[in-house]
Amino acid sequence: MDGKIPFVSLYMYRIGYIKYHLCQFVKGNEKLNLKIMKTKLLILVTTLAAIFSSCSNDDDLNQNSNQNYYIKTKINGDLAEYKYDATVSLPLNGNTISGYAKAVPNQPFPAFDFEITDQTGIKVKNYAEPTNDMIFRLAIEGMITYTSQHGNVEDFKINIIEITNDYVKGTFSGIVFLAQSTDGANFTLTEGEFYLKREID
Repeated sequence: MDGKIPFVSLYMYRIGYIKYHLCQFVKGNEKLNLKIMKTKLLILVTTLAAIFSSCSNDDDLNQNSNQNYYIKTKINGDLAEYKYDATVSLPLNGNTISGYAKAVPNQPFPAFDFEITDQTGIKVKNYAEPTNDMIFRLAIEGMITYTSQHGNVEDFKINIIEITNDYVKGTFSGIVFLAQSTDGANFTLTEGEFYLKREID
């Protein structure tokens, strides 16, 4: 044995992990709006399908992934932690910062991303909508995207707490709404954190 988890065991672990959280979603959210419930299940199904597509090669699990970097939050109370391609673009003395991380390798969804523009320069600061020019998104698949930009209500905050040449750290919380929805379908994000590898253009 070389210390690696056997492929079959790793595969079954993934199945068990998704099955457990799927059951928890169903048990804990029986009274949720039907559209929200379907979307939460879609997040799991999309993630499961992406994981299966990468099972042919265990090395794919490490592609574009650094376990030190992430965007994570609780979505309606359920933890979601995305670690692939976890980067932030922030030029030296830049006015715009863009962060991104996705759930699995070799697939674009699900993914978190955010962008803040500050004409005085991005700095350690509390940013909030609609006072600041910013957006946070949860992209589930294709055209299904939840966004923080929804009217003139202060419903989303991003707090940048540390900026170095190597990384950017921060926290966030708020509500993201289904884009182009007419019934106000939304998710509440709590205890959000990001620790992203900095790319200086």
